[in-house]
Amino acid sequence: RDASQAMKKYRSMTDEQQMRWLEKEDLKKKLKETEQRGKEFCAAYEVVKNERNKYVSQIQQSSQHLSEMKEKLKILENEVEILRMESASKDKSLQKARAQAREERLKRDGLNEKYTS
Repeated sequence: RDASQAMKKYRSMTDEQQMRWLEKEDLKKKLKETEQRGKEFCAAYEVVKNERNKYVSQIQQSSQHLSEMKEKLKILENEVEILRMESASKDKSLQKARAQAREERLKRDGLNEKYTS
C-alpha cells in the first residue's frame, strides 16, 4: 500500500514536472516570438525614421530653393523696373529729339521758302 501511494505520488510529481517543463517551453516560445516582434518593430521604426529624415531633408531643400527663387524674382522685378524707367526716359528723349528735329525742319523749310520766293 505504501508503495502504491509512493508510486501515485511519483506519477503525480512526474506529471507536475512534465507540466512545468511544457509550461516553461511554452514561455520560452512566447519569449522568442515577443523578441522577434520587438526586432521587427525596431526595424520598422528605423525605416520610418529614415524616411521621415529623408522627407524633412527634402522639405528643407525645397524651402531653401523656394527662398532662392523668391530672391531671384525680386531681383528680376527690380531689373525690369529699372529697364522700364530707362525705356521711358529714352522714349521721352526720343520724343524731344523728334520734336526738335520737326521744329528745325519747319525753320529750314520756312527759310527755304523765304529765300527761294
